[in-house]
Amino acid sequence: PHLAPGLPEPSTHSGQVNITVRCREATSAVLVHTDNSTRSIPLGEVWTDPENQYLVLELLENLTAGSLYELRLAFQGTIQPEKQYMGLFRSTYEDEGETRWMIASHLQPVAARSVYPCFDEPAMKATFNISIVHHPSYVALSNMPALD
Repeated sequence: PHLAPGLPEPSTHSGQVNITVRCREATSAVLVHTDNSTRSIPLGEVWTDPENQYLVLELLENLTAGSLYELRLAFQGTIQPEKQYMGLFRSTYEDEGETRWMIASHLQPVAARSVYPCFDEPAMKATFNISIVHHPSYVALSNMPALD
């Protein structure tokens, strides 16, 4: 997600996900989880199922079983306020008596869909490559090792 740096209370983020999938069976629709899709996608029919938090992309052509496809989706979402510890949220901490802001995430078991469109099921684990661009005076932390 893209965030505006230096703001004490950012309320939104945006970005793009590129999802590579192998089609197991021929299909004319793709279903991903999202609970804040705000951008229409120029395909066939695109609709949401808010109750189940689905974004359904009806395609103009069938996907071929066994083939690889890349799904690119732009998104915009809301950063949760302090003390809402799910999805992407802001919080504070004390540093030498001064209150500092931070952005953190808690995406398990099914809160990733609140941050970006994805296949958000505990049985469907995925790998991610992310990049964090920040001011040199900021520190970016992760629970995974940095890649060179």
